[in-house]
Amino acid sequence: MHGWACIGYNYKSKLYRYKTNNSNGKMTQQVYITLLQQECTSWPKNVVLEEDGDSGHGTNKNNPVYEWKKQQKLKFYFNCPHSPDLAPIENAWRAPKEELRKFAHWDDDTVWEVAQQGWNGLTQRTINKWVKEMPQRLRRVIQSNGQLTAY
Repeated sequence: MHGWACIGYNYKSKLYRYKTNNSNGKMTQQVYITLLQQECTSWPKNVVLEEDGDSGHGTNKNNPVYEWKKQQKLKFYFNCPHSPDLAPIENAWRAPKEELRKFAHWDDDTVWEVAQQGWNGLTQRTINKWVKEMPQRLRRVIQSNGQLTAY
């Protein structure tokens, strides 16, 4: 089961459930465009989307995701992939995962319901704290020569 969401200062999207039609379970570019269409088209013009460089996010200029984002005038950049210290969304995924650990879940619908409860319990105050911590996180990553930090 796959979920997608986004966070920002004073912003938390809903948790979206999506399916892939491939054998490796990775988000496809078409799935990502659909998610962006559902969530991002109502964002203010000054929003900048941080992405992790997953191939489904359209990391090069010759693909439909990149073109869609440009057509929508959506500002975006790719952060370091696999770098939880530099991506507050990685902290946010703990909320649904911790909720899932509390309850027995045997079918997809129950898993999704419990994951949504966890996501819905994540407060904007906590998200805002993570966003405000970004300068400190960046300093710590620099001080640790790129090694993992406590975030």
